[in-house]
Amino acid sequence: MRRYILTEKERQRLTDWILYDDEDDSTRKLFHIWRYSYPRLRDDTQLLILVTKKLRAKVRCETRPRIKPGKRRLPRWILEGRTLLREMKRTQIINKV
Repeated sequence: MRRYILTEKERQRLTDWILYDDEDDSTRKLFHIWRYSYPRLRDDTQLLILVTKKLRAKVRCETRPRIKPGKRRLPRWILEGRTLLREMKRTQIINKV
């Protein structure tokens, strides 16, 4: 899922159009995309509103840390990678002598 629908430039273009009636080719492209995408965006928005209401009812809207501070677990591949790097360095030192 993306964290935004419009880019900053698109927001600015639409805001300028609303406030000042400033319209150019880029703004017209946005209108075209909006007309094409509106039904799906509307349905997705309604679904997200329902999800938000249910999360609020379950008191799960606030972000929460998954792991207590100081108890961070690194993924296995990182831990194994560190061990592998240590072994590689150790063998390189041994081979140089």
